[in-house]
Amino acid sequence: MSVTWIATGTMTAAKKSGVNFMTLLVQLTDRHMVPPGELLYGNTGSAAHLAECVRQSNAMRPRPDVVMITGDLVENPDK
Repeated sequence: MSVTWIATGTMTAAKKSGVNFMTLLVQLTDRHMVPPGELLYGNTGSAAHLAECVRQSNAMRPRPDVVMITGDLVENPDK
């Protein structure tokens, strides 16, 4: 699945105060969305796959602080 877990940083001020501060990021990258009814690369529905990624992100515990969508959002921008 293309849900990526990235835990970043301990803030210096928080560290000095004895508080461990983590930011949990979810990165959904290179979604390559195609129009409804089309299959991405002939074998997967991009909307269904994105919905599964969102479902998994929403189910994460602890909850992510940030969800980023990066890379190519659509497969063919002309459609």
